[in-house]
Amino acid sequence: MLAAIPGAAAAPFQAQGLVVVSDGSTNLAYAPAYEYTSLRFGGGSFGLTLVGGKKIAGLERHLVAHFEYGSRPSVGAVAAMNALTCDHVKTVPYLAPRIVRMKEELRQMEFEAGIAGQSLRKPSAVFAAEMIFKGQTLKNIRATALQHGILRLTHDEGVCSLDAGELPESFLLKVGKSSPDIAATQDFKDLLATFVNPVTIGRESHTGARIIGREAEKLTIETGEGLRFVDPSAISPADLVRLESAQRRHAKLLSEFKEKREREAKNLAEYVAQLEREQLNRHRRDHEAIAEAQGIMTLEQKITEEFERQKGTPAVVSSDAEAALLLKMRKVFDEAKSSGSGAVAPQAGAAE
Repeated sequence: MLAAIPGAAAAPFQAQGLVVVSDGSTNLAYAPAYEYTSLRFGGGSFGLTLVGGKKIAGLERHLVAHFEYGSRPSVGAVAAMNALTCDHVKTVPYLAPRIVRMKEELRQMEFEAGIAGQSLRKPSAVFAAEMIFKGQTLKNIRATALQHGILRLTHDEGVCSLDAGELPESFLLKVGKSSPDIAATQDFKDLLATFVNPVTIGRESHTGARIIGREAEKLTIETGEGLRFVDPSAISPADLVRLESAQRRHAKLLSEFKEKREREAKNLAEYVAQLEREQLNRHRRDHEAIAEAQGIMTLEQKITEEFERQKGTPAVVSSDAEAALLLKMRKVFDEAKSSGSGAVAPQAGAAE
């Protein structure tokens, strides 16, 4: 079924996926599974480079299951891996830890999305089909949460976040329309309150106006039609008062957002530090228990060694007894000699 391709094994690379191969000669449920770094097809056959560098090949029709590790975290991907582990036993060692990790990633994404009452199971509508973000083109953008001035988004390639305090009113309105849950948050309402509608600049009326800078007696005003660099005298006194009031409100709101994020980060850091301390204490207790167990084992070993050593003492005792008997016999002999008998007649059967 499979043929090893001769040649030196390459250095191991990160696995790109998993395949199950079967020619029908064995039970399909127990067909072998292989993690590969590259997979090639051609002429009705396939070629695999395994993680360890070994290369094998076989018929394409014998490739009965395939899962790519590059799949983005999703409920569907978890379901696909679960199905593979149920149908093919030998995929379990490879996929079981990945299933755990992907579920954890989904829980984290759901936690972030659920901050504003959202849920990944009930996603908001797409509010932008395409958007350029940090030089990358994102597609099918959905808003998932807004908290402390940070707007979290999902797209076809993953997740990202934006500073909502810097976004124009038109962008926020699209977000609110696509996600009623976000539109109902206090953060969203406070952000919209930092825009002035309408504002007359010269002879033109603008919406979504907000002062974002001052320089050389000129105001930089963000509007729904883009940036405007205007002299304050071009704005009616009433509108100028409204703009300046909104600017102060915006600055205060950004400061509050920053304080909340810093407080949240501090609380999270303290929580992580507590977990680390608890883990350290558990680690210390475990090692103390191990050390204690090793001490007991050492003592037991010493007792055993002493016991084994003393098991050999009968031979020594026997030798000592024989020596004592000889000394006793020597004493009897000496006493008989001193009494004048001159000799001691050996007993019958005694060796000469």
